[in-house]
Amino acid sequence: MASTKWVVDRVVDLLRDNPSRGAKDLQEELNKKHHINIPYFRRINGKWDDSYDLLPTYREELLRSVPSSLDELDELDSKECNGDVCFTRFSIALKPYINRYILHSLGWKISNGPISSP
Repeated sequence: MASTKWVVDRVVDLLRDNPSRGAKDLQEELNKKHHINIPYFRRINGKWDDSYDLLPTYREELLRSVPSSLDELDELDSKECNGDVCFTRFSIALKPYINRYILHSLGWKISNGPISSP
């Protein structure tokens, strides 16, 4: 089985040539070129355990890209988790949705278009 790094290196090259390629197309291209079958979950997310280890990184990137969002990540002490990343809760409220909720609560009409006052 190919490592996640190996897959990422090949996929990045394919996406440079055509950024609009979908995941299924990338999977088929890897199979055709390298005679390797990448399972669906690994293709999208890597190993399951890696997703948990990377959660703090995902959180930081999300907050960097959507400033003023609210988040809560309750991590346990790594000693309690044998050195692994453990958490009891993760929640996030993105700033644009917070704003729409507040406006809706004030009686403003909200649609996919412009927002109109009450």
